[in-house]
Amino acid sequence: MIGIIKKYKRQIKYMIFGTLTTVVDFTISFLLYMVANHHVANTAAWFGAVIFAYTTNKIFVFESKRRGIKAIAAEFCVFAGSRLLSFFMQEGIFTLAVDVMDFNKVATKIAASVIVVITNYFFGKLIFTKKEKADKV
Repeated sequence: MIGIIKKYKRQIKYMIFGTLTTVVDFTISFLLYMVANHHVANTAAWFGAVIFAYTTNKIFVFESKRRGIKAIAAEFCVFAGSRLLSFFMQEGIFTLAVDVMDFNKVATKIAASVIVVITNYFFGKLIFTKKEKADKV
């Protein structure tokens, strides 16, 4: 069992912090659904989730060692850019499912989130590991 945990340590940490990021995202979304359109709620939730996800992914999941304002700002911009791509993917799903097909916005949010979480893991892995390898050269 310990061997499996060590082997999949990063994925396990990503599942934990990915779940917490989803909780941040859903909490903001659901609170704003009461007072705002689902696109506005989704956008606000995205901002909160990106800040939370960057911090937890950098420190706990991928253990990025990049330091300094310039390096962290560059890393954050690439991270936020990748999350922006998945945000547009989620918004596309929302537009098609909720606006065009009249599906339930909560069910759509859950389904879209599964796709986004998987996509974001691979983006994060590229961002936090490739850059550090390049820095060591």
